[in-house]
Amino acid sequence: MTWLADEKGDRIFFNQRWLDYRGKTIDEENEKGWLSGIHQEDRELIIEKYDHEYQEGKSYRVEYRLQRYDGDYRWFVDEITPFYSSDNSLLGYIGYCTDISDYKLSVIKKELQAERKLRESEELLRAITDNMLDMVLMTDDSFIIQFATPSIEKGLGLKPEEIEGTSIFSYIYEDDLPHVKTKVEAALSGEGQGSAIFRYNHKAGHIVWIEATGKVFHNQKGHMVGAVFTNRVITERKETEERLAYQARILVNALKKAEKATKAKSEYLAMISHEIRTPMNGVVGMTELLLDTTLGEEQREFAETIYNSANLTLAIINDILDFSKIEAGKTELEIVNFNIRQIIDETVKMFGRKIKEKEISLETNIDPKVATNLKGDTTRLQQILFNLIGNAVKFTEKGKVSVNLTVDKSDHQRQWLRFTIQDTGIGITDHQQKKLFQPFTQAERLIAQKYGGTGLGLSICKKLTELMDGKIGVESKKGEGSTFWFQIPMTIGNPQELDIVPYRTSLANGKAKVSKDKSSVLIVEDNVVNAKISTMQLKKLGFQVTVVTNGQDALAAIEKNDYCAIFMDCHMPVMDGLETTGYIRRTNKGRNIPIIALTASVIDQDKERCLLAGMNDYISKPTSIDRLKKVIDRWITT
Repeated sequence: MTWLADEKGDRIFFNQRWLDYRGKTIDEENEKGWLSGIHQEDRELIIEKYDHEYQEGKSYRVEYRLQRYDGDYRWFVDEITPFYSSDNSLLGYIGYCTDISDYKLSVIKKELQAERKLRESEELLRAITDNMLDMVLMTDDSFIIQFATPSIEKGLGLKPEEIEGTSIFSYIYEDDLPHVKTKVEAALSGEGQGSAIFRYNHKAGHIVWIEATGKVFHNQKGHMVGAVFTNRVITERKETEERLAYQARILVNALKKAEKATKAKSEYLAMISHEIRTPMNGVVGMTELLLDTTLGEEQREFAETIYNSANLTLAIINDILDFSKIEAGKTELEIVNFNIRQIIDETVKMFGRKIKEKEISLETNIDPKVATNLKGDTTRLQQILFNLIGNAVKFTEKGKVSVNLTVDKSDHQRQWLRFTIQDTGIGITDHQQKKLFQPFTQAERLIAQKYGGTGLGLSICKKLTELMDGKIGVESKKGEGSTFWFQIPMTIGNPQELDIVPYRTSLANGKAKVSKDKSSVLIVEDNVVNAKISTMQLKKLGFQVTVVTNGQDALAAIEKNDYCAIFMDCHMPVMDGLETTGYIRRTNKGRNIPIIALTASVIDQDKERCLLAGMNDYISKPTSIDRLKKVIDRWITT
């Protein structure tokens, strides 16, 4: 459809298609008559547009709804162009109108659909926020709350409209406020996010424990524009933790009375300790692997704290287990040939880092008369030495610790050796010395709080010394250091019979060294966490690892593949580790594969059963990569 207007903008001509569409005559449409056909919502805009563009004398386009002869409106785009005389004088305008109703309807439909989806999204978001258990708070750059989810009413007793417009810090328990503000300041100066556990004041007057995570948002210039905090009520969890802490205190008090326990109670303690070692393997093993990854400074600090705490817990468990085994009469000596100088050297080296941190010295002096090769229980001997040297290092803040070995008497078969551990530490009063080797006994309270411990270490040393037909004692003065000593008889060994492995092997040749060229190993373990830890540790040592969860699957794997070693758990469904080992040893293919027990049990009889079943070695859980490597090096040629 086409129209013409004069230089003033008044319409002077409409073509027949326009007139047919409108159902009007030219006289009815000329000048301003045509405006009556423009939709009233578009009319004012059209007039304003025409007036402005006519003054400018430029081409332009405009969209509007135009009424048809039957009363319906359709959308048109009007493209308007000025035309001039030969002397460049404006003569008027020509307009070309194109029906775009179908296009506009599709656009409007899409807009309506988008609006409906937006409305549905808003309703969904509202439904989510209305039903969230966590309390979400949004603040501005001054930490003034701008939005709160309805769950705030259940958590703090406040409606969203009551809390909106107030400071996020207004509801925090006064004693916790400095801690929370420190966390917020750290988030502002660091990565912009953080977490904290603190208390909120409930509207009803009681305290609510909260675990909160926060995220600070910045604009392109780096200025804070707001923050979002997610708050979870953990009051029930905290109450549970407090109950557990109370129960732990009850347990500690019960352990102090364990001196009067019967053998049945000791066996029960051993069972409990065994059950604890299995999850502890997950904590220690995973944390050790975590520390071998790339961590931030704070993450590494947290991981090291977990690792150290887990090892401290494990040391306490070991003390309790050793004590209970001795009380139950289940501790047996394992006599092997060994190099005494090597044993002392290995034990002393364990304290290298500690003495370096404390800036004290640790020296050893061995009488040349002491035979190099002896027969005895190296594990128990090292346990006594580790306890006594550890105590000396622990209680010595300056000066030195000396480890001395002399011969009290000897004959052609035996030597009565005296081990002396001397320190320049805090010393012990006469009163404390009288009860020092009693179980669950520690020094005075303040010293015990500072240095820690279970009070079992010296009692275990005494019982182990007596088990080896020896005796133990102490000489000390308060403030002048201490000298602990123990005397045990040792059979003189034969250098040609020096044991290389700690446990006897059932293999025919005595030593089943296998080349690491066959670098695939098999783990037989039904505990998912333990299997994962062992897998990652062995992979770090360069091995390819296959994992199966029971003995039957292990036998099938051995038939199909070659392995340079098998790491076997003892307690499994379908077929346990001892039965599986017996089957493996009866096959030609599995006869010479080193089988190493991986188990949480540390009972001597369990070790014996593993070796009698045909296993070569034994590692108690939790194990470190270093301990694992030492055992592997005994059996696999690198």
